[in-house]
Amino acid sequence: MTFGYLPGNSQSPRWLACLLVVALFAIGIPKPSTAADDAQALLASSATAMGALQSFHFVITIQNGELVILDRLQLTRAEGDVEQPHTVKVSVTGKVKVLPVTANVIIIGDDVWAAVSPREEKYAKIDPDRVEKLQLDTEFDPTTVLLKTIGYIDTPIITGTEDLNGAPTTVVEGTVDLDKATSGTPTAGLAQQPVQVKMWVDSANLVQRLQTIGPLLEGQPEGIVHQLDLSKFNEPVDIVAPS
Repeated sequence: MTFGYLPGNSQSPRWLACLLVVALFAIGIPKPSTAADDAQALLASSATAMGALQSFHFVITIQNGELVILDRLQLTRAEGDVEQPHTVKVSVTGKVKVLPVTANVIIIGDDVWAAVSPREEKYAKIDPDRVEKLQLDTEFDPTTVLLKTIGYIDTPIITGTEDLNGAPTTVVEGTVDLDKATSGTPTAGLAQQPVQVKMWVDSANLVQRLQTIGPLLEGQPEGIVHQLDLSKFNEPVDIVAPS
């Protein structure tokens, strides 16, 4: 568009420009979205979608470090199911000293049962102390720490897209303060420094994979990676207390 001079008024182009500016402010100029805004919006949608789930299957693996639980179990892998509210059944693979071991653990609220190989189905109710319960929850129950990080990621950015298990996902990265993600106050036994977080979110805003880089518990190596893979969203799960 070219502004022309009005007859007899040498100031008309400036007048028209001012009028255009006033009009734009009156109707509002849409702000361009930023990468940070897009990442925050995706995380908010993902937190809502994950919070609405009734059940899911999970696999937790450990990379770049050894993880010793309950002062004797060296964890290498955990796989199980979650049924809301706070019901978990998980099979844990690892070692006690040098001996391979499998432990099946059921957590229902604050109650914990465990069965250790070779009699995996013979559950016994255990009474872990505060530190042991923190270890169990942090490493075996993805709802207590890992998934809570979704809502507390600082300065998130979208770093790209990636196909995961044949489905397109959006990759989001950032850092998280574990105390903010859990209780909001320092928790004894929980690592105090922020950890890096990387998430793969699908088109339904569900988390397909989540990685934390850095220790979740005190004493873990700096480069340790917890990887959480999720699947079977809202498929039927039946977890009951052992008789």
